Amino acid sequence: MSNEPFSHLEAGAVDFFKCNTRYANRRYTMQLPFKSDSQTQINFGRAFAQLISLKKSKDPQLFTKYQAILDKYIKEGLIKLVELEPHNDGQMNYLPHHPVLKNSTSTPMRIVFNASAKSGPNSKTLNESWYTGPNLALKIQSMILRFREKPFGQTEDISKAFLRIEIAQEHSDYCRFLFFKDPV
Repeated sequence: MSNEPFSHLEAGAVDFFKCNTRYANRRYTMQLPFKSDSQTQINFGRAFAQLISLKKSKDPQLFTKYQAILDKYIKEGLIKLVELEPHNDGQMNYLPHHPVLKNSTSTPMRIVFNASAKSGPNSKTLNESWYTGPNLALKIQSMILRFREKPFGQTEDISKAFLRIEIAQEHSDYCRFLFFKDPV
């Protein structure tokens, strides 16, 4: 990467991650990088509307596939079931989600959570409440050039990489999502 210095906000985000990330049991655990002046607004209504829209799908196998993915996440300890608590004290957020389907044998469907969804016209999204960190996309060109300098390159499979990052317990209520106990 180039040696361009980070901006003040970018450096703050990097420092936050260095100080608030732990590695244990083959997983990283981190606090969410909230800006000090930010507070999200509960997104229950938006998440519920997205779930109802999902229920109206014309694909009869959609819920079976969706439930299979969620069951696998529960079995692997990536998500856990909690009681529904739609209170609005700014300490909880519900993420809308939807399926992305593709013609693939390994991952025909994946679930995408939307942290950019607003609960109302003047509300902050979960993404807007966080430090964003440095924009590393600008440094891709130099990375590609360095990769091509050597006769051999190494790549890694980072499938499910983001599922291996655990949210610290004190921030887990910001990443709730809704689904039906019995979607049929």
